[in-house]
Amino acid sequence: KIKRHTAESLYSERWSEIICEQINEIRDNFLAKPLIYFEKNGRIEKGSITLGWRYEMEHEGSRSLMVKIKQNIAAQVWQNKGATAKYRDGVIDGKIVPFSGMPNFCLTIDPDTVKTSANIFENLVPMDELIQTHGTITAAFLAHNYRSHKHKQEGDTRDLAVWIIWKIIDNKLACEYVFDKPLEMESLPRLENLTECLKKLGIDLEGNFNIDSLKDKFDKSVPVYP
Repeated sequence: KIKRHTAESLYSERWSEIICEQINEIRDNFLAKPLIYFEKNGRIEKGSITLGWRYEMEHEGSRSLMVKIKQNIAAQVWQNKGATAKYRDGVIDGKIVPFSGMPNFCLTIDPDTVKTSANIFENLVPMDELIQTHGTITAAFLAHNYRSHKHKQEGDTRDLAVWIIWKIIDNKLACEYVFDKPLEMESLPRLENLTECLKKLGIDLEGNFNIDSLKDKFDKSVPVYP
């Protein structure tokens, strides 16, 4: 789960430019994703509305919106190398312990399979070794949806790598994608923006809302499912 300060520590001062380059590699894929779901689609429930996409990192991920990271940042990701003191030095019993925030080992088995302490110690891999074998890291862009049928976001408010500006055009809900300001916007303001636009259409997202009320009120700029 990457925030702006994390991205800067991983990529240095070029962090925003690097993420924009990743986004542009799969720009058309973002445009092809539905923003409003009038029916269930896989794990995405009916009534979901996409506010944007958050930014995460995975080891050799397989998501539909992902890019292989070109920069060599394995040590930063796995070992917290180069982190500022705030994230490098832990506080234990009120005392700062230098470098305690830098992991030495990684557990390489499914935690659900652990039955004894021996299972843990037998499967610990030194972090220096892991960096050599798990150097391929992908940037993953995950849709951050508002579940209108449950009146809540998917998880907490999150920083967004790509986000949506909602607007009204010819009395219909329209949208604009923001691809060039990664991690500069949180999801809550995007939800507030959506709520205000729907109010202009006479629709109360916070009240007794039904996604079907949008079926004849969206502009062609908004991709929907089905």
